[in-house]
Formats: sequence, C-alpha cells, structure tokens
Amino acid sequence: MDKLFIVSPSYAGDFCSQYVESLAATVKDCMDNDVRTLYKTISGVHWIDITRDIAAHIFLHTNCNYMLQIDTDLGWEADAPRKMMKHRGDVVGGVYPLKTNLIQKVVPVKNRVPGGFMMVSRDVIETMTEKRKDESYFCSSLQYGKLKVAPLFRRQFVDDGYVGEDYAFCDRAIADGFKVETFKGLKFSHVGIKEWKGE
Repeated sequence: MDKLFIVSPSYAGDFCSQYVESLAATVKDCMDNDVRTLYKTISGVHWIDITRDIAAHIFLHTNCNYMLQIDTDLGWEADAPRKMMKHRGDVVGGVYPLKTNLIQKVVPVKNRVPGGFMMVSRDVIETMTEKRKDESYFCSSLQYGKLKVAPLFRRQFVDDGYVGEDYAFCDRAIADGFKVETFKGLKFSHVGIKEWKGE
C-alpha cells in the first residue's frame, strides 16, 4: 500500500481556506483509493531552505514512500497527489500560476520544478541524504526542537545572485542521477490578497 507524507512549511502557521479545503479533499481521495497519508506542518523557521531540509529529515523517520511538500497559499484538485504518486517519478512538481494580474504562471524550466507542490520519492531523499551526511548541520523548529539535517535544499550562491532552494534541490537530484519532471495538467489556485487560478 502506498503511503504519502504531506508536509507544509509555514513560518507563521497560517493557511488559506483553499489549502485547507484541498487538503481535506486529498486525504479523503487517498483514503477512498487505499493510499495512506501522514500530515505534518513546520512553523517558526525563518529560512525556507532549512524548513524544507527539516521536512526531508522528518520524512525519513516515517514509513511513507513519497513526500509531497505543499505551500500553504495553494489550492489544488483532490486527486492531484494520487495521480503524481501513480506516475512513480523521482522528483515531480506541479506548476502553478504566479501571484500577478498578468495571465502567466511559473514557467517550466528543464530539470527544475518549483518547491510549492513538489513530490519526491523515498529513494531520492535517502540517497541524497547519505551522500551529504558529512555536511549535515544542526537547526531547530518550534515543534521538533534541535535536529541534525542534511543540506538537500540549501540555496546556492552564485556570482550574480543565488539559486533558490527548490531549483538547488533539483540540481542536486540530477547530479545524483535522478530525474526531475513537471507533472502537466494540474489545476491550482495561488492565493495572496486575491486568488489567481490556472494550470
């Protein structure tokens, strides 16, 4: 039986209504289709790359075979996570609309997906963690206290700026021999002071 670990970073612990409704619908969809779910949030950590490293660390201490990191300002279709699991990819991401009045969304980049709706297999996290165990660092969160985590999502500083935590993770996954894919056809809402819908 498939087991899905859903985890959401939220510094302030706030969740839009679309997120809550989508999460409840996804848990029901998984139950109806023999997929078990485990849900966690991570709050009070200022840096998103550290938060995502904590999520990966917690995932390894579950018996789930896939991790789905979802940002708390998104809404999605109930069966989207199950469809992504069925695909059996290494790293698979959904592409959602940007928070803008212009009609546009996050532009897919080859071998890179955004972290707001990213599914990763257990094999990927285990392999990447083992390869970077000598680089592990200590951090802490409100819920979990002090932890020693691997730098899987650490942002990369370059001459003209930096590579964000999600794309940096994808680059490391590719370097370790895994495949990164965009999962097409998913519909999202991205919520700010208003709601932007698209796929």
